[in-house]
Amino acid sequence: MEYSSARQQYRLLNRGGDRQANAALYRIVQTRLRYDPRTQDY
Repeated sequence: MEYSSARQQYRLLNRGGDRQANAALYRIVQTRLRYDPRTQDY
């Protein structure tokens, strides 16, 4: 998100991120932890 004052421009980061992307990554990791020995070793 961007906003500006008289002389400066600012950019804010969305700390929440993309909820759908985060949910998808979480499901992938949970599945890999259950079935993939390499992930379990890590």
